[in-house]
Amino acid sequence: CCFRIDWLPDELPYAYGGRLVPPSKPGATDEHRPLGAGVAWRRVAAGFLCAAHRAEFGSAMGPLQLGVGVSRGPEILALAMRLALESHPRWVAVKLDFKNAFNTCSRPAFLRWTAQHFPALLLFLLAAYRAPPYITALGPDGWVRWLSRRGCTQGCPLGPYCFAAALQLALERVQAAYPDVLVAALHDDAELAGEPARVQAALEMLVAEAALVGLVPAGHKFTLYVQSADMVASAEVAHLECVIEGWSDAAAIAAGRACRAQS
Repeated sequence: CCFRIDWLPDELPYAYGGRLVPPSKPGATDEHRPLGAGVAWRRVAAGFLCAAHRAEFGSAMGPLQLGVGVSRGPEILALAMRLALESHPRWVAVKLDFKNAFNTCSRPAFLRWTAQHFPALLLFLLAAYRAPPYITALGPDGWVRWLSRRGCTQGCPLGPYCFAAALQLALERVQAAYPDVLVAALHDDAELAGEPARVQAALEMLVAEAALVGLVPAGHKFTLYVQSADMVASAEVAHLECVIEGWSDAAAIAAGRACRAQS
């Protein structure tokens, strides 16, 4: 539809924009996120492009990104982590999480990556994301209207690709800088495994690189896996925990400590 939509220029915002808005999350009353993917024609065209380029997506992003174009990506990620840890008893693993990742990633970032690797998709994505659409929602003080400038539209078949494209360069840079650390991601769930000090350095670099594309770490949702009791008490692991705690909300830290004290 993106090649014929110029016949109806006045309808372009409705074809590519998202107009459905979900309720705000607890503690974030002023946050609104676009859920709709425009009219059905956009979803049909995006779905066709996904099917046509699925294999190429997997080849271009794998093995670092296993969530797009890779069959059984979750199983591959779980098995790779398991084998790495079983082969290296002194290794640790960290799973990252980003706040509202799909809705805050940088649109210029995934458009630039697309231009370099999948130029056939660029015109379609430019039509969908180049001009920020207006979002209208009912807030506590009545109806509000604002421009949606960040993130990929939920409900669009190309949404997972767009997010992965925004994060891909960060994953590649971290893997190149730390080849002895296992780096893999399933969409926005990135995981690192290796020696504690090396994992910490790779983790700090990945968070810094992700910040360049609009992603903010949610430290209280991170997971740190340590394989032995003596490593839990080690200075390296304690330092890694402190680094993760620095990205956590104070309320989440207090709740986690209370939970641990009761367990």
